[in-house]
Amino acid sequence: MKKSALILLVVVFFGWGLSIIGGRFFFKSSPDTDVSGILSEVGKTILLPEDESPTIATVVDPRELRGSLFSDSRVGDKLIFYSGTAQAILYRPSEKRIIAVGTLSINDVNN
Repeated sequence: MKKSALILLVVVFFGWGLSIIGGRFFFKSSPDTDVSGILSEVGKTILLPEDESPTIATVVDPRELRGSLFSDSRVGDKLIFYSGTAQAILYRPSEKRIIAVGTLSINDVNN
């Protein structure tokens, strides 16, 4: 299995389990996160799914994400993940900027 496919597989399964385990490996769950404020800011520049609620986590160790979709992440960035559409958005609140957008799926890993 290619290294990039393995990393993608880890990110996909991590995204799915993020809401269950609280993102203890690469992200920190953010119960104090202003979800509506973050989604409002991000929604100004990109169309967000309206039929589901995302999981939002805070990046705490960007070194662990090198070589993945989130390789440009920094401590404090927010990962917004929509499991229904498999859409992942990396947002940097300090700059009010979207850093990366991608679709994570099992098909990407199998290719």
